[in-house]
Amino acid sequence: MRVTFATQAAPDRANEDFVAATPDASVLLDGAGTPPGSDSGCSHGVAWYSRTLGSTLIASISQGPNPLPELVPADSVLVLDITGTPDPTVICDDREAQVGALYRAEMDALGSGSDTHVSAHRRHVETLRSYRNRDGGFWVAATDPLAAHQALTGNIPADRVRAATLLSDGASRLVDRFHLATWREALDTLDQHGPANLISTVRAAEHSDPHGERWPRGKTYDDATAAHVSFTSTE
Repeated sequence: MRVTFATQAAPDRANEDFVAATPDASVLLDGAGTPPGSDSGCSHGVAWYSRTLGSTLIASISQGPNPLPELVPADSVLVLDITGTPDPTVICDDREAQVGALYRAEMDALGSGSDTHVSAHRRHVETLRSYRNRDGGFWVAATDPLAAHQALTGNIPADRVRAATLLSDGASRLVDRFHLATWREALDTLDQHGPANLISTVRAAEHSDPHGERWPRGKTYDDATAAHVSFTSTE
């Protein structure tokens, strides 16, 4: 098994993502950041919460038999390259995106970085907060332990998985928002050039569209994190 990962904060801000790996597990968390003027709900901040939760998870898994279900909550993507299938299997909890699509028209119509866009983004985030961790909304890691039971879970025989990739939505936007690569092309980039190269490609796309004219989005730049686990020999 070979594990590679990379993370990069959005310009001029603390990285709210978390990534770690052991010989037995990989953990990636995408911190639910808040726009200026909004309360994150955590007195220590989102970055602290992501790191505290992430380090607790990886330590718990490493100390013995895994007491946790394999899970994928909102804002993260799991891509599995399964032998014998031409296209990767993509697992993502899209309940947040489905709710968000109902309320993002005003924000998407405004140029990223403008004062009006910042205000619209803040209203969008605060609206979505009322749907967080409740039925009919979406679920994220929080103080309510019930959130973990709402995550997508599953299992697959290990000998069928050639590679597995975890992506925060700041990294997955190369495929699912910018449509500059297919999932197969993204996995090939990770195999051949590593996670840092994929993140650099995302940054180049963001820089090419600073006002969100080609790709309307809440954040012009986002924290981007990728962990790639290969189960085949590279020799």
